Amino acid sequence: MLFRSGTVSGLPLSYLGIGISFVLPFIALHRFVAAWRDPSIEALIDFAIAVMAAVLFGGVAHVWPWYLVWALALAALNPAWWLSRFVIAVSIAFPFLLVTWWIAPLDDVRDLIGFTIYAAAALRAASGQIGRAHV
Repeated sequence: MLFRSGTVSGLPLSYLGIGISFVLPFIALHRFVAAWRDPSIEALIDFAIAVMAAVLFGGVAHVWPWYLVWALALAALNPAWWLSRFVIAVSIAFPFLLVTWWIAPLDDVRDLIGFTIYAAAALRAASGQIGRAHV
């Protein structure tokens, strides 16, 4: 079974969470160094997005949708970057996770729904650029 009560293919989801908690600050550090070397507005925006993602997805124990608004505002400034696409995708899908708090039968599958939202956002981040409106 691929997903069983807090595990994916037998691996506890907590391991995945710990790994992400360590990776995101390194991405922020990498973007800091890039912004230090090239202090352009684009590099500073990327650094701000990376810091917000590290705090939201690595440092905060429980993410509420209104926390995502802060990162979404920054991610909208550079939608071509993969981390921005991830933040945008999570922000769009995250309210659907809130449904599990009010519908009792969904309590047992809350982990599965959360994992699905983050996995879908990761796939969106790995895919191509978000299209831009032509004016």
